[in-house]
Amino acid sequence: MLEQGNYLGYIDIAITTESGKNKSQAIAVTFTVTCRAESGDWKQLGADSKATVFLYLTEKAWEFSTAKLKALGFNGDFDNPSFDETTISTGVALECRHEEYDGKIRDKWEIAGGSVAKAQSNTISKLNARWNQLATPTKPTGRPVAPMPKKTTGSPLAGELQPVAETDDCPI
Repeated sequence: MLEQGNYLGYIDIAITTESGKNKSQAIAVTFTVTCRAESGDWKQLGADSKATVFLYLTEKAWEFSTAKLKALGFNGDFDNPSFDETTISTGVALECRHEEYDGKIRDKWEIAGGSVAKAQSNTISKLNARWNQLATPTKPTGRPVAPMPKKTTGSPLAGELQPVAETDDCPI
C-alpha cells in the first residue's frame, strides 16, 4: 500500500465494467504509477506500482466521470476505450487516499485535480503573449549607486532640520 498523496501514473488499459452489488457501470482505468509528488517535484518510486481508478457511469456520477474522461481525451467508445496520445505519453496526476472498506484499510485512487483539461490553444497563445510583454528587469552592472540623503533646510546644529519634499524615488 502506497502512502497517501499525489502520484504520476501512465495509462495501461481501460475497460468498461459492471461492479459492486448493484452492478454499477464504470470505466476502470489501470495506471502504472512511477513517481510521487514531494516538495513540488516528482520523485521516482523504488518500484512501479499499479493503481485502478473507477469512473462510475451512474446517473449521479455521470457529469463528474464524463468531465474526467474528457480531460483524459477519451475516444467515446465504451467497447474499446482509449485516450488521447498526449495523455498517454505525459502521464496523469493521481491522488491516493486510504479508506476503510469491509473492515480493512485500502488505497482509494482518483484522478487528481478534478476535471482539469488543457486550455484551448488560442487561450495559451494569449497568455504567452501577455507573459512576454512583461519587461524583464535588467540587472545593473558595476557597483550600485548609494541613495542620496534626504534634502533638508535649516541648521543641523540648531535642531531646525525640516525635510524637503522628495522628487526622486529610491533607486531599485
